[in-house]
Amino acid sequence: MPVSITASVGERGENRPDDVRQIFLLLNKNRTPPLVVSDQCSIELIQAIKEFQKDFLTNPDGRIDVGGRTWKELTESNEVHENEKKVLLSFDDGPLPEDALNSILATLQSHHIKAEFYVLGAEVDRHPKAAKKIADQGHSLQNHSYSHIDLSKASKEVVMTELRKTQESIKNAAGVTATKVRPPYGAGGWPAHHDPELAQVAASLSLKIENWDIDTEDWKTPKGIGSTKLTMIKKQFTQQQSKLLLNVLMHVQSETARDLESFIAQLKRWGYSFAKP
Repeated sequence: MPVSITASVGERGENRPDDVRQIFLLLNKNRTPPLVVSDQCSIELIQAIKEFQKDFLTNPDGRIDVGGRTWKELTESNEVHENEKKVLLSFDDGPLPEDALNSILATLQSHHIKAEFYVLGAEVDRHPKAAKKIADQGHSLQNHSYSHIDLSKASKEVVMTELRKTQESIKNAAGVTATKVRPPYGAGGWPAHHDPELAQVAASLSLKIENWDIDTEDWKTPKGIGSTKLTMIKKQFTQQQSKLLLNVLMHVQSETARDLESFIAQLKRWGYSFAKP
């Protein structure tokens, strides 16, 4: 059923009681913990509106106008939520740097989200405890090659060495067996263009080749998932709106760790819940 307000709500708004209550309810659909619902505009409500606006307004003003940008973003996010679409968060190039990993794990834990980590065998060998921590917290440890080379340009023998050594590294560090491989750069890993050597080696090691649906481009300057990346990311979601499950690519790096909390909040506002690996 369509929702509506009759006048502005928030900072210097008309703040009619029924409208204020409606905004509380809409914000709470994607907010943990929820705000205490009231028919009176409060400082907490204005701050919540500003937090919601951060990802699409340069200067959040804490005010929602009928038909305005904030109203559209708020109602669109809740309409998508009703479709129960899900994202699977995935992180490449770990488990180092360890400080970034620890921050990412803490954020995921605070939201009760489980993710996939496509790790490099060489990094696992240097810091096996970091890899084990990923598995111990219930996340999925998967194969991203040993030394991050372009597997599509490598011989079958080299591909075998890269993937087999990483399988052994993950098993030795965390006691689990990877079931998926994501080739570095995605090279040779797209279904329509699987590299034959990679496909053969992956099959022999019982690995499913798995790339991604949504590329956050968090490694590009400016690094991270700040507001400058969100329009591009949302466009990818729109282009694949018929899919019920989308794999979102990120990387273990400090900038992504810094932005992960706000990105998770944005995904919730867009109406996505979080799938388990």
